[in-house]
Amino acid sequence: MTIAAAYLTSEGVVLGADSTTTVGTGGGVAVAQLLNYAQKIFEVGERSRLGVCTWGAGRIGEVSHRTLIARLAH
Repeated sequence: MTIAAAYLTSEGVVLGADSTTTVGTGGGVAVAQLLNYAQKIFEVGERSRLGVCTWGAGRIGEVSHRTLIARLAH
């Protein structure tokens, strides 16, 4: 379960989330690894005005959230 929050101010938005996520091992086996220090808040690009908060599995297919958001920034 992810706990995430967004706080809107007159100057912008503050995003926050816990840092635990689960990564499945794949291969049809129902085994998962619990990660306690996962990044869930991402800035898209450098000095950007766009941010992303993730939840759920630590990756989509074989690609991590971090890699997908880095690709989005280009």
